[in-house]
Amino acid sequence: MKNIMSAMHKIIYIAKTHHSVIESKTKGIDMHRSMHVMLSHIAERQTPPSQKEIAVELKISAAAVAATLERLEADGYIEKVPLDTDRRTNRVKATEKGISALKTTCEIFTETDKKTFEGFDDGEIGVLCEYLDRIANNLTNIKGDGVAEGDGK
Repeated sequence: MKNIMSAMHKIIYIAKTHHSVIESKTKGIDMHRSMHVMLSHIAERQTPPSQKEIAVELKISAAAVAATLERLEADGYIEKVPLDTDRRTNRVKATEKGISALKTTCEIFTETDKKTFEGFDDGEIGVLCEYLDRIANNLTNIKGDGVAEGDGK
C-alpha cells in the first residue's frame, strides 16, 4: 500500500509541476494549458468540431468545454460558426490569431516536454505510456461513466 501511495503522490506532483511550469512560461501569452490543449485539438481537425464532440474527444465535461471555449472566443482565438443544417448547433474553428498563438505555445510545450523526458529513450516512454493508460482505464472504470474529470491532456 505504501508503494501505491508513493506512486500516486508522484503522479500528482508531476502533473502539478508540469502545470506550474507551463503556466509560468505562457504568462505573457495569456493562454492557460487547458486553452492550449483545446485550441490544438480544434486546429488539427479537418472539420471544425462541435462543443459536444470536443467534450467526448478530450474526455472532459461539457461545462469545462463551455468555459474554456468562452475564454478562447473572448480572446479572439476561436470563432463559433453555426451549422448550415441546424442553426442551434455551432462548430468551433481556430482564428488566425489562434493559429499564431498556438505556434508559440506549441514551442513552449515541446521544449518543456523534451526537457521533462530528458534521459528517457523511446522504449522507456512507450512502457510508461502503457502503465499510464492502465491507470487511466482503472480510474475510468471506478468512475463508471467513461469520462474522467480533468482528463484530456
